[in-house]
Amino acid sequence: MTNKLGYKGIDFFRIIAAVLVITIHTSPLELCCPTGDYILTRVIARTAVPFFFMTSGFFLLSDGCADIKRLKKFLKKTLLVYLVSILLYLPANVYNGYFSADNLFLNILKDIFFDGTFYHLWYLPASALGGAVVFFAVRKAGYGKSLVIFLFLYIIGLLGDSYYGVISGIAPLKAVYDCIFAVFDYTRNGIFFAPLFMLLGGVVGKKGKKTENSGFSESGSSHGGRLGTDLVCAAVSFGLMLAEALILRNFNLQRHDSMYVFLVPLMWFLFNILVRFKGKRKKYISGLALIVYIIHPITIIAVRGEAKALGLERLFIDNGIVHFAAVCVCSFAEGIGLLLVREILRKPRGRHLR
Repeated sequence: MTNKLGYKGIDFFRIIAAVLVITIHTSPLELCCPTGDYILTRVIARTAVPFFFMTSGFFLLSDGCADIKRLKKFLKKTLLVYLVSILLYLPANVYNGYFSADNLFLNILKDIFFDGTFYHLWYLPASALGGAVVFFAVRKAGYGKSLVIFLFLYIIGLLGDSYYGVISGIAPLKAVYDCIFAVFDYTRNGIFFAPLFMLLGGVVGKKGKKTENSGFSESGSSHGGRLGTDLVCAAVSFGLMLAEALILRNFNLQRHDSMYVFLVPLMWFLFNILVRFKGKRKKYISGLALIVYIIHPITIIAVRGEAKALGLERLFIDNGIVHFAAVCVCSFAEGIGLLLVREILRKPRGRHLR
């Protein structure tokens, strides 16, 4: 990038996205307001992972071309984090009987490459696979043809996710999806889900190269008209996605709830809004958001365990809002602590006296 300013909007939303992921796994409003909890965790929070995918695509393809060195660096970092995460959650998998399941070897392969070895780790193999797929698609076919391909794959994934009830009664289509689900537990993976959003992030990056010298301000005021249009379109897209989700829920059509039709335009306009806000980059934010994403299930287990040990279940487990707040505070505290340790270890040591 020729512009030394970082993307404050993206950095800021990384933290919001990390918090939204925690809401998905804690359901803070489930007991007091089930519909509100559904809207929070199954609609609003479903922007988090597509945002992370778009951010990866934005920086992976930020020069408007496929740079093999950048891909290698991205894959190396992602797979290293995934390996550490697999080892981190190994004791939890042993405890919950993961290794006593039938067809263990095939399940391990499926989980490592597609579903993740713990419920939230699917994002990492999806990022690695999606990044590689998008990289080579853009290099061989360009953005336009790749967009058509990935939209088609997204539609296939959509019919196995939020719209599964539409096709489950059609025998030939159900047979196809039965085969798909024999390989993947869900269609929200690095084939059907991640590539489209990573490509869209790359398109935003490519578009930005044409206008990055046109004077973006931190407030986005230099392009106020276009910003206003994006805000309106994002609001309309969210309203349509909310209606879509509630209708699908009402008719019990969802097998899962990660993929929606109107999630695509919503993320496009939202990401275009975020990239307008530039400023000095806070390098620690991306690392903090990633750490929180990785460790928050351990924190959930720890908070529940401590609450039971101290006899505080009613406060820290039964009260969903307090439980959510405790997991957030502890996860971010742990993340900040780990970053501080990393910085201490990275500091150059003085030379030994001879």
